[in-house]
Amino acid sequence: MKKRELISFEYAMKHILREEENLDILEGFLSALLKEDVTIVEILKNKDNKETQMELLIKDGKTIVVIQHSKEDDYLGKMIWKTAKTILDRNKNHTNIEKIISVNILYFNSCIGNGYIYKGETSFKDWQSIQTSELIIARNIFPEYYLINIENFDNEAKNELDEWIYFFKHNTIREGAVSKILVSTKERLAVSRLTDKEKQSYEHYLKENNTVNVSILKNVKQEGINQGVYQEKIEVAKKAIMKGLKIDLIMEMTGLPFKEIEKLISEYKI
Repeated sequence: MKKRELISFEYAMKHILREEENLDILEGFLSALLKEDVTIVEILKNKDNKETQMELLIKDGKTIVVIQHSKEDDYLGKMIWKTAKTILDRNKNHTNIEKIISVNILYFNSCIGNGYIYKGETSFKDWQSIQTSELIIARNIFPEYYLINIENFDNEAKNELDEWIYFFKHNTIREGAVSKILVSTKERLAVSRLTDKEKQSYEHYLKENNTVNVSILKNVKQEGINQGVYQEKIEVAKKAIMKGLKIDLIMEMTGLPFKEIEKLISEYKI
């Protein structure tokens, strides 16, 4: 295993960045992402008791940032569910709803495109107008979603946010980093600063994390194999139908159910 220079951001988020003296690290990252100065007012209690996510109250106390790490491809459902749950947990009624900013750091190939930073938000447009005209809302309380696809990052740091993503991907700060917070992060998150007990805890986390990654990879590979086998059966069934074989025989040859073969006959008008 490659020796790590810095503690991973995910582990730091669980154990170190929750401390008040280290909040400026999170503020630095969020400021680079949101392109404005961010001040954390409070770290909210995580009712789900999940250490892979943090809820932060920022700005004027009316905006909540949810930072989540994900290594699985069902992140979209989790992202929307967590956003909705946070809104319901924090608000007793529909008045004075707090805005949610969902920041999702994805450590797998999410197949969302070739880019590595995506933003999603709600907008209202005049449906009957030929010209594009957006509705101006007095207070935008609609959630914003940020997807950071670590695997798609090309390792070229063109700005401060890229420097953060480089850190997330490699667990090290690139040479020549311009962010003062990142330079400070390099010192505070150094593995060498951990006590012997903390190092043992971190090494245990790395082993567990590696086991989870291997398990996810196996599941993905198996899904691919299963899909490949299914497609082969479909192709065999098509050829058998073209040759005029009976459905019962095709079912026996391929293992496909009766309705599936009927569907093929209907779709391809065979």
